Amino acid sequence: MSRIQQMMTTHPRTDGTPAQDHSVLAAITALTECAQTCTSCADACLAEDDPSHLIACIRRNQDCADLCRVTANMLTRRTDQDETLLKQVLLACRTACNACAIECGKHDHPHCMICADVCTTAERALSDLLQVPSVTPHRNL
Repeated sequence: MSRIQQMMTTHPRTDGTPAQDHSVLAAITALTECAQTCTSCADACLAEDDPSHLIACIRRNQDCADLCRVTANMLTRRTDQDETLLKQVLLACRTACNACAIECGKHDHPHCMICADVCTTAERALSDLLQVPSVTPHRNL
């Protein structure tokens, strides 16, 4: 059991369904990995011999990393969540993951290929979470 999962199971607001808790945990894990991977990919793009053709990729990486961090943090804070705001952030993050995956997919650099795959995984985790009837305990999105 991961530390994130341990924290979630000890939180007083973990009275959601097992599917709900699993989807939240999967999203937090995927988003955290995506944020770190995007940060690393942006840095690797800057280290390429000619990073000028990677400006859009660097930007998508940075935007995606920022949104993934914010989204993971918001999902982690379960007390008195604003469902409307959370849903909008989930949708925005999913859009950023998709845009980053597409942009990284245009480049042959190994770091971009890895990043595109991780972004696609995060995008899927967000889509799965958005399909769960209630992301927040006691409330529906």
